[in-house]
Amino acid sequence: MTGGLDTRYRVFAILAAAALLFRWEPGIFLYISRTGNVTWSGWLPVAMAFGVLLQPQELRWLLAMYAGIAFDVFVTAPAIPNHYLLTLLVGVTLWAAAGSRSLALGRLATGTEVLAAAAGPLRLAVVAFYLFTGVWKANQGFVDPEFSCGALSWARLVVQFGFLPDGEAVRYAVIAFTLALELGGPLLLAIPATRALGALVFFFFHGVLALDFVQNYQNFSWAMAPLLTVFLPDDAWALAAARVPRLEGWVRYGRLNVLLGHAALLLVAWNSAVYVPMMQVMPHHATRWLGSVACFFGAFVGVAAVAFHSRRSRTWVEAPSRLAYVGVALVVLNGLSPLIGFKNRNAWQMYSNVRIEASASNHFFLPPSFDLFGLQADLVEVLDSDDGFLLKETRESGLQMTWWDFRVWLAEHPANVTYLRGGVRYQVTPQTAPDPPPWLLRKVVWFRPVGEAVARQCQW
Repeated sequence: MTGGLDTRYRVFAILAAAALLFRWEPGIFLYISRTGNVTWSGWLPVAMAFGVLLQPQELRWLLAMYAGIAFDVFVTAPAIPNHYLLTLLVGVTLWAAAGSRSLALGRLATGTEVLAAAAGPLRLAVVAFYLFTGVWKANQGFVDPEFSCGALSWARLVVQFGFLPDGEAVRYAVIAFTLALELGGPLLLAIPATRALGALVFFFFHGVLALDFVQNYQNFSWAMAPLLTVFLPDDAWALAAARVPRLEGWVRYGRLNVLLGHAALLLVAWNSAVYVPMMQVMPHHATRWLGSVACFFGAFVGVAAVAFHSRRSRTWVEAPSRLAYVGVALVVLNGLSPLIGFKNRNAWQMYSNVRIEASASNHFFLPPSFDLFGLQADLVEVLDSDDGFLLKETRESGLQMTWWDFRVWLAEHPANVTYLRGGVRYQVTPQTAPDPPPWLLRKVVWFRPVGEAVARQCQW
């Protein structure tokens, strides 16, 4: 049994490292600024991820990787994609479990012991996360096949794979399936008897998402891969290994392929930072996508095989760390933040077409934001500016900005702007721009543009 639980931890660690590497490679070679949420701080977690792949049984490497992610998130915040923010909260959960379990044991806990302590909270966090993604999609925009992010995603796959069916009926079916999965799927994950099945359904769903070359959903898919493995019973790996003696060798083979494959991809990225006109994409992007999709579906087949061989098992012998539930609380708080009113970006409502503002809501049953801090109701209408991108994002799109984000924008992009606020017309220059909000709060508080067009945009 111990060997199986140890394999369970090592698979989790390997997939977590692969998720991190597939997120960052190869952007760290090509961008120095925060373009694409990639900056110099990404080097630290990347280095730790290679350490995890070299020694997946060593907990210190995994904890160091999540510490690097925390540092990277702090540097790049608030522009953190949902999947990366969730990865940070997974790290918080594991760190809390490691701390509490180590204190109880009087020594540093092993990876197996920490995952056993964190598995329950991690499962609850994932269930809450998926529920939020489903609830946010229950809005008028998402069920409209002309603007629905789900339908538009399918349209991109149709272009990418010409043999796929398309049409209004198909797009309605995609919308219905997405809503059913994200609203009903968490129930499968929550019930012990159906957890493994639910994990496999979501795993396959993320595999399909990962096929979207343009939107690059594979980042999100990989972030969920290690988390879905904790929905297998505790003894799943031991039972599968008893029936498939080569399982341990396959895990080792997969780990080495991810390790050596990423080293090769980094070299490809370093030597292909130019566009090839015939491909219309950078060569390393295509290589990265192909490698990612192949590895992801390989992981799915492996997890499915383990789930199949242990399908009669219902063993859940973990002792959850109460401190680890802090990760669950943060997942829920982040999901509720649009209603509370301290942000409505990266709050698990990515690509949902949802519009939750102080005075408007396109949701079927959720009201406008309670706006407890008055930040969403304080709006700026941009009338003119020498900043073309600002005009495109506001006036030309029929959108306004919160006063909070307007001040942040001017601090980061000095410009001449004429605007209305509270019915009063103002003109500012880079020298007379209003002071930005406090720097530390800017890392947390973040809003989308405001207006009806939000429901027609597919933003992360």
